[in-house]
Amino acid sequence: MKKQYKYSLIVLLVVFITGVVVFALSNHNAAINQYHSINQLPKIHPDYFGAVIPPNIAPLNFSIKENASNYYVEIFSKQGKPIEIFSRTPEISIPEESWNELLSLNRGQELLFDIFVQTENNEWSRFQSITKI
Repeated sequence: MKKQYKYSLIVLLVVFITGVVVFALSNHNAAINQYHSINQLPKIHPDYFGAVIPPNIAPLNFSIKENASNYYVEIFSKQGKPIEIFSRTPEISIPEESWNELLSLNRGQELLFDIFVQTENNEWSRFQSITKI
């Protein structure tokens, strides 16, 4: 009887954790579907504006210099899976494996960075895309 109780508890715990993860992921996606557009480029550091990205460069990590409670960055191009980064801090660290794959699939193509910030009133704002070649 104790063994069956133990397995039931483990199954219940796994189902609970799965539900929390699914809720958290769906909550982020729902929040980004509605946003206000800001007609300016975001302030970031280092400032990569106008830089050409070689296909073998390490991820271009950066800090967003905009006040917000949450941050979302989507990096994408014509081919491959976009890189999505949610952060509670303005420090954006790009996963190296995803970065290398996106660059290798899009040699000579534009790479776009969409930056969203969430304000204290839980509204998302999207800045103009940063475009790199």
